[in-house]
Order: sequence, then structure tokens, then C-alpha cells
Amino acid sequence: MIISCSTATFLDPEDSPEGKFRTTISAMEHIIFSGYNGIELFIAQVFSDEMINLLLHEALKYQGKVLTLHAPKNILHKPFKEIFPSLSRLIKKAGQHYIPVIVLHPPFRSNIDSLLKTIFPIFDKMVDYAIKYNVTLTIENVPYLPNPPLFYENLISRYPKNVGITIDTEYLFSTEFSLEKYPIKVLRYLKNVHVRDYDGQGFDDEGKRKYLRLGEGKISFSEIFDKLREIDYPGPLTVETSFKNPLEDLKESKIFIYSALSSPY
Repeated sequence: MIISCSTATFLDPEDSPEGKFRTTISAMEHIIFSGYNGIELFIAQVFSDEMINLLLHEALKYQGKVLTLHAPKNILHKPFKEIFPSLSRLIKKAGQHYIPVIVLHPPFRSNIDSLLKTIFPIFDKMVDYAIKYNVTLTIENVPYLPNPPLFYENLISRYPKNVGITIDTEYLFSTEFSLEKYPIKVLRYLKNVHVRDYDGQGFDDEGKRKYLRLGEGKISFSEIFDKLREIDYPGPLTVETSFKNPLEDLKESKIFIYSALSSPY
């Protein structure tokens, strides 16, 4: 399998937009220099259009290595009329810069019917645009997504082309929807796997988002990877956690994944 890493792993949430921008540029170099097969380019909400353009230009140095682009987390949370220009620009830029997959967070809705009524009008327009630029739009299984397997089944039934799934391993374990609850026909649309560990607590004692080194939690990654082999998953395993010691954690994460891939569960 392809081992990738998100540039988000290097970002300090407290840093300035300019600091996050500079860190993102250096992160791409560190990821490839450390022997990873791919990069997920994370676009922070605070990045200006100019910053995004510069990052994508920088990404051309690693053409063929930038496998996924994580859209700003709020891009589908905006008022309806604001979504189309911002998402269409991102799709066009991804296509022009040879990035085949975009990761999106769904808007919050209390039930699946309400979510589908929101997503369908957006994707009815945007999927054709994604096809034009040879880009696949994926939606991640974030914790507030109601019944992800059923949601994805509805999504791929309506859009058999250029729509897919990003699954986060932490969210498989922190919600009731484990990988076993995903039908094979749904998993065939899996395009990206965010690899994160989980120990049962999403926040630390100070109320801050808790991120673990791979192997510090309770997730059986070898079991997950074996399931991915069963479905001939061709996409990346993308490390997506917050590194405390970036270069050291980058190296250790790759070693951990290779070990889990070779270890029977």
C-alpha cells in the first residue's frame, strides 16, 4: 500500500497564518525526504487565495506525490451561494496541479435525510466539474456524520463517478460505525485512509484535542490493513495526527505502519 502523510501533522494550531503557510511548504519536503510515497496537502481555513496558489505551485515540485488535497474544513459549511465559487476554484486548481483526490468535511446536519438534501444540490453541480478536471471528491467519516455507511451508499448510488470516501481510523473506533459495518460495495469507493490512533478519549485533561503517536492507542491497525487488502484497496494510508516532535514522529509513524502491514493480527 502507498504510505502518505498529511502536512497538517506539522501544524501548530496556535501559529499565525503565515507561520502555518511556511510550515506547510517545509512539511512537503520533509515528508518526501523521509521516504514517504505521498503527501496530503492540507489547506488551513486561514490560508488566503494567494497562499493556496503559492502552495499549489510549490507542490508541483512533488508532482505525482501529492495524492490528496484536504479542503478547508468549513468549505461545505458556508452559505449555499458561497460554496460553489470556493469549491469550484479548488477543484480546478487540484486538476491543474495533478492532485487527483479532494477530501471534504460534510456540513453538520442532525439526520441523514437533511444531509442528503444539502449535499445533493451541491454535488449535482460540482461532480460534473470534478469530472472535467479528473478530480474525485471524497467525504470523510467525521464523528457528526449520521450513519456513514448509509450516507455513502446513497452518495455513490447517485454519483457513480468521481465521488468517493475518506475514512479516518480514529473515527471508526470513536463512533459506533466500525469498518465491519461498511458494505463491500461501499468500500470499493474508498480513496483515502487517514491513519490515527485512539485510546477512548478525544480530549486531554486540559480540554485540548488529543492526538496520539501511532501505537499509543487501542486500534488494531494490522486488522484494518488486512481488511483493506481483502478489498484490494489501492489508495494511500495517510498519517494524520499532530506531531510533537515532527521529524522524529514522521520517521516512527512510517516504521509503525510498515510493521503493522507485515504483522498478522
